[in-house]
Amino acid sequence: MKLTVAEKNFLDEVTSYVLTNMADGHLSVSSIADGLCIHEAKLRRRILQITGLTPSGFILTLRMRRALALLADYPANSIAQISLECGFADHSHFTHSFHRLFGISPTEYARRMPVNKDQSFTVNNSPI
Repeated sequence: MKLTVAEKNFLDEVTSYVLTNMADGHLSVSSIADGLCIHEAKLRRRILQITGLTPSGFILTLRMRRALALLADYPANSIAQISLECGFADHSHFTHSFHRLFGISPTEYARRMPVNKDQSFTVNNSPI
């Protein structure tokens, strides 16, 4: 997909905001619009025009990409920990969404990753 400079800049700004605030379980299209000082309807319209995804679908895609990265980098961490880091309130919703998108459970995906027991990450500045 070929994007204009303005479209790329817009998506980069939205993506950056979402990634920075992803662990906040209250991240919503409304809160993103507020954080970026843009009207919610304009945010919705622009994301749909540029990506073909609803804003919620776009956010979910970013969360799932983050989950893939965390599962690959930290396969020994629990699925519950990773789901929290990606902004899911409960890991069953995360597991269901992950399986629906990738056709494999996050547990199975992590199981296929090599384990380095020295690796761990933190959520909200607390070791996990």
